[in-house]
Amino acid sequence: MKKTVSILLALLLVFALSVPAFATEGNEPTEPKPNITKNPTGETVDEGGSATFIAHAENYNEIIWRIVSNDTTNTIQAADAPTYFGCEVYGLGTETLIISNIPAEMDGWRVEAMFKGPGGVEFSWGALIRVNGVSVKAPTISAQPQGLSLDSGKTGTLTVAAATTEGTLAFQWYSNTANSNQGGTAIEGATEASYTPEEKTGTTYYYVAVSSVANGRSSDPVLSNAVAVTYAAPVETQTDPDGSDPAESATPDTPAPLVPVVDGQTDETEPTDTPSENRDNSRSSASAQERAGNALNMLTIVGGILAVAAVVGGITALIVRRRGDDDEDDDEE
Repeated sequence: MKKTVSILLALLLVFALSVPAFATEGNEPTEPKPNITKNPTGETVDEGGSATFIAHAENYNEIIWRIVSNDTTNTIQAADAPTYFGCEVYGLGTETLIISNIPAEMDGWRVEAMFKGPGGVEFSWGALIRVNGVSVKAPTISAQPQGLSLDSGKTGTLTVAAATTEGTLAFQWYSNTANSNQGGTAIEGATEASYTPEEKTGTTYYYVAVSSVANGRSSDPVLSNAVAVTYAAPVETQTDPDGSDPAESATPDTPAPLVPVVDGQTDETEPTDTPSENRDNSRSSASAQERAGNALNMLTIVGGILAVAAVVGGITALIVRRRGDDDEDDDEE
């Protein structure tokens, strides 16, 4: 029995060792993908020079070399590079690619290997081509930033307009204590076409450096004019020793009551009986009675004068009438 079990175990072991070293799916074996063991490395050459790129992999049956732009928006098969760039290419289909007569236009492009196998496709890293002596054209500034004069608490924005014929634009704003676009301090994070300066009482000068960026290279910066940003001093508010605002804590003034005028005399309304005014009631009452008496006396005097004038007028009219009658009698005689 033991001998039979040993034979069965031996047969199972032999069967296990005979199974292929890859997974199965749907009873069909799945081939492993290519395994890249060496990526090509970047090369720096003079214009018109040559560069060699080497890549290794396992589990593949075809290699295709490609040349890709630095921003990955354009891909050229290495076999088409002579037509596209005017260069020469050797080693197509092998793990070693040689490019000669490299032009300046290839600066910033990358060379990569594509390995194809039964299990799929794998790409190597892109090896960067650098061509010595290649420079990026500087941009031009079309609109300079304008200075600002601001009150405390207000904000303003500085803006520059620029254009480039190569690559993209990059910006860096600077602040300066002098009216100059030299020797300033770079402002962290101020890397856009517009910048809103922080409030600083007095005058601070600002300028911006604009560069073109292409294929990982930057042009020489172009500097804008320095412009002044002036902030007025904040208005100071006086406070009481306890820290409160005197304008807020002060008791508002109560306007004086309107007083009607009678014959040149002012008449005040009697105050309302309140606990805080009881001590002035007698004085106020006496003053009101006195003014009333004076007004009555004045009216009496005026009435008397008018009565006397009426009597005098009546007597005068009677005398005149009597004289007229006497004159008529004399004329009849």
